[in-house]
Amino acid sequence: MNVSKALLNVDFNRAPVGTYLQSEAKDEWKSDGGALQGFTVRPAGSLVIADDQSNRFLQKTFPAGKYNSQDAEKDDRVLLQWSLKTPQNALYFAYRVRTSGDFDPAKGGKLPGLCGGICPIGGESTTDAPHSSSGQNDPNGTAIGWSARGMWRSNGYLVQYPYTPDQTTQYAPDLRYNLNGSDVYLNDGAWHTIESYVSMNTPGQHNGILKAWYDGQLVLDQKDVRFRDDLSYSIDTIKFTSYYGGHDSSWAPLTDSRIDYDDVVLSTDPITH
Repeated sequence: MNVSKALLNVDFNRAPVGTYLQSEAKDEWKSDGGALQGFTVRPAGSLVIADDQSNRFLQKTFPAGKYNSQDAEKDDRVLLQWSLKTPQNALYFAYRVRTSGDFDPAKGGKLPGLCGGICPIGGESTTDAPHSSSGQNDPNGTAIGWSARGMWRSNGYLVQYPYTPDQTTQYAPDLRYNLNGSDVYLNDGAWHTIESYVSMNTPGQHNGILKAWYDGQLVLDQKDVRFRDDLSYSIDTIKFTSYYGGHDSSWAPLTDSRIDYDDVVLSTDPITH
């Protein structure tokens, strides 16, 4: 991985093995480029630093039957929010990820990504116009934010899940990763690297760019994206999310599952290609 121009480079080797504490995360995610602003882990103790052949990494265990829920008894999620000191117009973001051998993808779940403005997720509006009576997003309003997290879907296939001002649906569309005409899956128990690239559009034009690479190979290439309508925001936040959902029990895994993360990098230069 190329980290020569990194604004953030987290390898999880500084924190001790065991439960990952907020104080440790704030120290480890601190850089000249920005700082950790949010730390949510449910259930408590489900996010740890693990060790494998002298390499430390972040490990999230998902208990069976739990998902991203407003019910504290069922809630299971990770949200680390890292904010740039100086917002940027174009950035690369990468991380390594591995699922456990018995990983149950269920209906799907969220993976980390970049965002800006209000950083809409969870069906939030991407413009200042209210949702329609049926809950749909109104692209005719003025843009107020965007997000471009990843997501795994049923059977473990990968998509980019971008909330942008042009969408007409309440929830983000799936942009499926495609490698040589085939879907890309995250369920084989091996380490893989996911990298995304976001370049802001010129206000008034549909020339924003959203790309993704899987193990250094291009799997998504969008060059007509509307992220914003003015210069009030750009790229300012990493939403490091890891959870099942959706917001109801149909998204929950049937068996205990695990996802490992390592080598989180944010850079002005390409990272894996």
